[in-house]
Amino acid sequence: MTKMSKYLKKYLEHEIDWEACMTGNGIHNNAQLHDSELIFQMFYPEKSHEDFFAWRHLRSFHDWEDEIYSMDEEDFEHIWPLRARIILEYQGRDEEE
Repeated sequence: MTKMSKYLKKYLEHEIDWEACMTGNGIHNNAQLHDSELIFQMFYPEKSHEDFFAWRHLRSFHDWEDEIYSMDEEDFEHIWPLRARIILEYQGRDEEE
């Protein structure tokens, strides 16, 4: 049996509309190519242009809310870096009180 990633644990721990949470944090599913390039350059400045195309392809043809169930932590962080941060930093209302 595979170990559940910290992202999946946190995702399942909170019964919220994660897509609305992501949008509220400035992440949109229909981000322009330019946005993807900026994100890639910010997180992976040492990677090649070919690496960018492979990364963008995975993001374009896969949904993070499906992938969170099967990806290991390292792959999830690589393909969905901003979403990974938001998931880990999320604090439910009941936790803030």
